[in-house]
Amino acid sequence: MLKYTVSLLALLVLFSAACAKIDYIGQSYPPTTHVDLYFSEQDIREDYQVMGHVIAQAHEGISTENLQKKLEAKARAAGADGIVIHGFDRIQTGETTTYNEEIKREEKKRRIAAITVTSAEAERQIRAIFIKYEQNL
Repeated sequence: MLKYTVSLLALLVLFSAACAKIDYIGQSYPPTTHVDLYFSEQDIREDYQVMGHVIAQAHEGISTENLQKKLEAKARAAGADGIVIHGFDRIQTGETTTYNEEIKREEKKRRIAAITVTSAEAERQIRAIFIKYEQNL
């Protein structure tokens, strides 16, 4: 029973890891094939307009690199020329507790084995803006 529960829990973690949620609010343009990545607006050498704001979130099981790739894909689809990363956070979203109890009977004796496992649930979050270069408007 414990083996089944641990396998199910591992499967749920893997399923959650594959999911990333990208929330974008702003303008859209025809898709682009390349986006520049910035970590400060002062690094942008061209005139630009802010297209909109975006928050990318994923379970801790997904790598930061994969989350960044999904964010870049969303930017290209929205027609952005660049992404300015404003922040990266890890947010605790809850916790999961699993309790398993097994009763064994051995020669008139009853033995109970119980295991409780509590794990924190967290998400990675990237906050950013999408930009469009003035020359491309």
